[in-house]
Amino acid sequence: YQKMEKMRMINYLKCRYDEYSSKKLAFKMDDIINRLLKSGHYEKEFLLDVIEDLSQRKWSKPKIVAYLDILDVEDRT
Repeated sequence: YQKMEKMRMINYLKCRYDEYSSKKLAFKMDDIINRLLKSGHYEKEFLLDVIEDLSQRKWSKPKIVAYLDILDVEDRT
């Protein structure tokens, strides 16, 4: 159930991020990555590997940003 809920949230956020310009989306991704790094739970190399892996799986950039955003939300709650 939790995995389905996470994918539903990712898809919801992806729809929002689809509306962003590529520049705004890049800023959003950097902001989320920086928050995740500040939490101390993630290393930059790990996050870059995740982004690369999702890209190779043909995930769009808005969907990748949505996934990172969910990680950030989970980390803060």
